[in-house]
Amino acid sequence: MKANQLLFGLLIFLTCYGIQAQVGVGNTTPQATLDISASNVTNPANDDGILIPRVDDFPSVNPTAAQDEMLVFLNGDIPGNTRGFYFWDQTVVDWVAIKGSKWIDAGTYLYPSDGITEEISLGRLAPPLGKLDISSNKDYTLVLSNRPSSSSASYGVFNGYSSLTTSTATKTAYRSAFTINVDGHQQGIENTFFNNSAGDRTGVANRINGAGNGDMTGTYNHLYMSSGSGEKIGTNNSMSSGGSGEQYGTRNFVGGSGTGNKFGTYSHVIGTGSANYYGSRLFMNGTGSGNKYGVYSEISSSAGGSNNWAGFFIGRLYVGSTASNGYNLPLSDGSNGQIMATDGSGQINFVDVSSLITVTDEIDWYEENATNKPDAITDDIYTQGHVAIGKSTADYPLDILENANGTLYGISIDKSDNSAAETSGIFIEKTGSGTGRSHGVFTDINGAGTGQKYGIFNRITSSADGNQYGTRNYINGAPSNFQFGVFNNLDNNGTANEYGVYNGMRTPSANNVYGVYNEFQEPTTADETTRTRNAFTNGTPGSDGMNGTYTSFDNSANGNYYGSRNTFLGGATGTGNKYGTFNDFANAAGGTHYGTYNNVNVSNG
Repeated sequence: MKANQLLFGLLIFLTCYGIQAQVGVGNTTPQATLDISASNVTNPANDDGILIPRVDDFPSVNPTAAQDEMLVFLNGDIPGNTRGFYFWDQTVVDWVAIKGSKWIDAGTYLYPSDGITEEISLGRLAPPLGKLDISSNKDYTLVLSNRPSSSSASYGVFNGYSSLTTSTATKTAYRSAFTINVDGHQQGIENTFFNNSAGDRTGVANRINGAGNGDMTGTYNHLYMSSGSGEKIGTNNSMSSGGSGEQYGTRNFVGGSGTGNKFGTYSHVIGTGSANYYGSRLFMNGTGSGNKYGVYSEISSSAGGSNNWAGFFIGRLYVGSTASNGYNLPLSDGSNGQIMATDGSGQINFVDVSSLITVTDEIDWYEENATNKPDAITDDIYTQGHVAIGKSTADYPLDILENANGTLYGISIDKSDNSAAETSGIFIEKTGSGTGRSHGVFTDINGAGTGQKYGIFNRITSSADGNQYGTRNYINGAPSNFQFGVFNNLDNNGTANEYGVYNGMRTPSANNVYGVYNEFQEPTTADETTRTRNAFTNGTPGSDGMNGTYTSFDNSANGNYYGSRNTFLGGATGTGNKYGTFNDFANAAGGTHYGTYNNVNVSNG
């Protein structure tokens, strides 16, 4: 025991007996109210000292204020107290031990002499509230400077629980408590990094391992304020950094092979207040030019499972540009064949198609041979007005406007059948008794383009054995005027060649090739039957004249060439005259007349 502690106890003892003068024991010049000297300072006797009252237990009745600081010696251990000197402390109303413990230097560390049973108080004049109780009036209560010398993991503060009892009470490794009212900002934990390290930096890292059945929570925030208008925020992340790296307000990675449900984010919002409740609310602003997504959900095509939804909602769903300009989607599914329709007041419902058309509605299309509106996709329908496609005015029964450069066909008809009867991709029946010109098909092509232009272009690529016709005209009837299978009228001022009929044949393997083939099977009532007849009734001949028939050969292949060839076969048994060539010149025809004129000017002619 320290000397001043013993002296303090003796002073209390002597004071109780009312000693007023200075008393010396073992000396003649006392330096205090009671001054006790050993018989020999350097070699004291075994009875040099004083004996304080010794007790085996504390009094059953506590001392009072009059005995404050009274000193005794406890002879042995009793429940809650160990052997040693004790004084009565009226401020705590308890016996307080006068410990003689000290710190022991173990070379690389210090420890209290009483070991694990020792409780340490720094800055407090009262028993500690924990194993280490620190009270400070400084800006920093505890300053730790850790300079690890190895490359292994290091910790500024490490809290470890071991040899825990079976108690189910909450165990907290670190707890901050604010019990005073201050206006400044209060933070339970603040982690600050001032460095340019290339390694990852984590403000708070929680790692929970084990196989227990209890819940595991990485971060748990419990906010309870019975009053006050300040915001309550469970987690608040603020980022204002630059750089090209990705930035996440919250990023969760959930993996593992457990069979329990996995939630990237789970919010359970409850309460009895009248304020609005939001499970999740996103607000974005700023002037950045990048895409902005309120919610972006993506399920990989390689994700397992058969029922995958990028969004799954149970409850009402509102879609709109503002909180007052939008619509609510239906809460339940409609019946087969129903469609969604708005009521004009922000609600979408499933309705029958027929309910959208009332008896006062104007019906433009009817079912075939009826006057009721169509009610099935397979109905044959009709209308009695003109129909326009690609334009707003319908000038003809079917009026189509198509002027897109990338569109290949104005009208596309794809007909495939295996019928033995005659079929047509397009069938036009035109009847009437009018005296004007009548066209089954009229094609008007104009424009300043330099590409080839065809009124009708037919391409046949079939390999069938039957006859194939680029154009076939069948004229039936008994009119008294002219009939033309093909009639071409060239009426323009162009300087290029003009052809009434131009046939280009580029078939190298055919048996017979005919530019024009005319077959007369029933000419019995005709006054004149002519294979080809050319009539010139106007015009002035040019430098090459006018030619009824003009044949030009300009190839070097061997073989016979005929400018004109006429063959009468054995079936021509009629008694009428037959002329290979017949030329008839009227008497009034001017100029030199040649029935046949041949000019052969080659050396081997």
